[in-house]
Amino acid sequence: MVLNWGNIIYVLLGAVPVLIIRIIDISIELKRIKLDEKKWQAEYFLVEKNKILRNLHKSIVELYFPTVYYALGGVKIKKIEEYNEYENKFNNFKINKDLAKIYLSEVENDKISKFFGALNRAQNNIFANLPDDLEFKEYFGKNYIENKEKIGTTDIGELNKMLRLNYEKALECLSDKLNPK
Repeated sequence: MVLNWGNIIYVLLGAVPVLIIRIIDISIELKRIKLDEKKWQAEYFLVEKNKILRNLHKSIVELYFPTVYYALGGVKIKKIEEYNEYENKFNNFKINKDLAKIYLSEVENDKISKFFGALNRAQNNIFANLPDDLEFKEYFGKNYIENKEKIGTTDIGELNKMLRLNYEKALECLSDKLNPK
């Protein structure tokens, strides 16, 4: 059998464009896969980030109004269940605040922390005004009355300004994050 180099070259020349086209197709497909993966990651993390920031926003609003009601409004908590409901909102806010830290700038975290500080001062007023009855004494333990007396309270007018100002600033920074202009 005699090899005809002309036929071999002819076959090879016909195969080269097919190979080049196939290599280009594979290259394009790999780039598309990488872009799809980046898009998926961006969508996943963006959705997660917005969910965490929305939860923080919600917990700030849900905590602010009962705090104003109990710390400034002259309304006292009368039952342990009421106190626990408030405490749960407070703890929910703390968790959401910690989860959102990684998505907030230093300035934004500072605004949220200042609101948290105002809430802590308001919570001292709430605790100091809890009833001295047996239900609360049993719930908080033997030093309940002493602890209430040791807690410093904040002037209502000062606390009102501090809470409102820091509440508005916290919501403003989250609104900017959740609804960019």
